[in-house]
Amino acid sequence: MRAIGLLLYGVVGVYPYLVSGLVVPVPAVGVLMVCWAIGLIYAIRLSSGWPPAAPIAAGAALLFWVLFVLTGSWLFGWTA
Repeated sequence: MRAIGLLLYGVVGVYPYLVSGLVVPVPAVGVLMVCWAIGLIYAIRLSSGWPPAAPIAAGAALLFWVLFVLTGSWLFGWTA
């Protein structure tokens, strides 16, 4: 379960995080990738003790991305 969860976390890092450059400005993509990398470290550490933490972290990363993009579009007017 850990390997599948970390693989899902990696997929979330490529899409939608890296593809966000089509919707958000480049500095915001940098912030997103730093947050994703920090989350990856936590996902690896947490899943070593509790394997179901890896898929939960992938879902949390996706939820964070949605909230980040929605908040940016509301506050800063980001559009595609």
